[in-house]
Amino acid sequence: MSLVFITLILLTGYCILDKKAPKQVEGYFPKFAIAFMVTFTILNEAIDLLYTILH
Repeated sequence: MSLVFITLILLTGYCILDKKAPKQVEGYFPKFAIAFMVTFTILNEAIDLLYTILH
């Protein structure tokens, strides 16, 4: 899964939430962004570590 694909999924989810509950999105989006950054960083580090071990 590429970064672009994951970003598109997040943006789609954001748009759906924005349509259904605009008031709640203000609280949701920062949480999405933070969770996404943390997950991406952890995955990136794990992949780097695996690559280093295997090569």
